[in-house]
Amino acid sequence: MFALKSSEVLRKNTTGRLFFSHNILFDYAIARLLLDEYRIFDFVREDAARSLFFRPSLTFFFHRIWAFDRELFWKVTRDILSSDDLPERMRVIPAVVVSEAARGAEEIEASSFQLALGNVSARFITLLLRAVLAVRALDGRRRDLWLDWLAKLSSQMRVDWINEMLTGIASAHSTMSRTEVSLVGRVARILFWEIHPPAELNDQQAINLSSVVSGRILPIIADTYDGDAEESEKAILAIADRVGSPQSASNEAFWLSNILTSVIEKSPSLAGKIYLRLYSASEESEEKTSLGGGIVMPLTSTRRQDFSSSLYGLTARFKRFLDRDSVRAARVAIQATEIEVAR
Repeated sequence: MFALKSSEVLRKNTTGRLFFSHNILFDYAIARLLLDEYRIFDFVREDAARSLFFRPSLTFFFHRIWAFDRELFWKVTRDILSSDDLPERMRVIPAVVVSEAARGAEEIEASSFQLALGNVSARFITLLLRAVLAVRALDGRRRDLWLDWLAKLSSQMRVDWINEMLTGIASAHSTMSRTEVSLVGRVARILFWEIHPPAELNDQQAINLSSVVSGRILPIIADTYDGDAEESEKAILAIADRVGSPQSASNEAFWLSNILTSVIEKSPSLAGKIYLRLYSASEESEEKTSLGGGIVMPLTSTRRQDFSSSLYGLTARFKRFLDRDSVRAARVAIQATEIEVAR
């Protein structure tokens, strides 16, 4: 007792009451003295609110077994994810600990999760994706580690991972440095090619998914174009080539016209190809599309109107194209005029 008071772990006030000098010491004491691989379950089951109020202690416990007994960490995690009588916030804690403590690629391999967790590994990966976003791991010093993980994970894509993965690459893009352009662009392109509509989606749902992916990934690919010009161009033209087809979302032409400012500066040649592909396409469908507005006053358009708006976007950006490469822009204008006359 004297040693604890001397080192200021414990203090005594004027009424003789003992207390910890800092809450973190109390949290650590709970983790060391009251929690182990068995008692942690009874501890939370006795009062579900403990998973909230004693969250720091639970986090300390998982950090400790992650550091000193990895096999035990995965056993406890597997038991938590397999249990039906624990609060959801309890299941998040191991994922948060991994997002904070992992230092090597081998520690977060999806195949390692499968070996350690079995049939709950996919659920853990979903939680880990959310934890990575929550602790802003993609904005910190270990960004490369987690970006590589996203790239590898994309080859095993599940529909319930898509939003988190798109959010993750957008977060990394918004804070990237010049030296990270190539890496962020590579991951964005991998996600673009690997996100396919699952078989259980109907045609409209598949088109909506393509629209979301194009809208969120295309600006990143355009902005990181210089990281790999050839591969970036392939991805951008893949969208341009399907505009006007039934498989294309109604707003994909808009996303293409929206990135033109960036493309014109980086590659006038690619800008010319986008112009000609969009002017060569046609859209006559009067199928209704949503412009938002909510339930009270929904705003709608049609596929034909959406496409016309995109062509207006091309026209609005043509002066920039002309300033950047007047000869190429003039040739594109002549070819686009010939296309219109032929119609």
